[in-house]
Amino acid sequence: MERKQHIPVFIGCAVLLLLLLTVVFVLFFSPKDVSANHSGSQRVFGATYMTMNNPYYQELDALLRSNIEARGDVLLTRDPAMDQARQNQEILDRIDRGIAGVEPPPKPKPNRQAAATPFQAVKGKYRKPGTGCVSQINDHLWEGRYSPKVNGKRMARNIYAPTEAECEEKLATLIAEMKQELALLRAKKPAV
Repeated sequence: MERKQHIPVFIGCAVLLLLLLTVVFVLFFSPKDVSANHSGSQRVFGATYMTMNNPYYQELDALLRSNIEARGDVLLTRDPAMDQARQNQEILDRIDRGIAGVEPPPKPKPNRQAAATPFQAVKGKYRKPGTGCVSQINDHLWEGRYSPKVNGKRMARNIYAPTEAECEEKLATLIAEMKQELALLRAKKPAV
């Protein structure tokens, strides 16, 4: 009586084992790539890297995958884990299965119709001596500085303006005024 109860369990296990073996055979030993059975114009691309432990290859694979899948195609990635023979075998298997390689997009032709920008000379880094210095502090504020040496000491004065042109004008006025002051100081100084 016990044997009759074990027969359905035995048959159930046998059927389950048979299903499992069929799935394993189809996935691993099938002569044709199951994923290559795609519909319509969908293409299957293959990529293999020396190792997927390297973040460079992970980023490269993610970028390839997003571009390929955006077009409705499929990317199959394999990791040979630093085994050159395994990587060569994976490549040969993909060639045999008819999986497409990665094709670079065609280079865009340069647009020669773009209008040329007018030439503007870049102001030099250094100004002539005695002309002061102009610098931009922020979006709406420019600073002009003139600092001549008087009796071996630097005497500095600053002016501020909202635009560069206005700052240059104010700086020219400041320099003229300071030169007059310096002439008076030099005139007052007794000759030794």
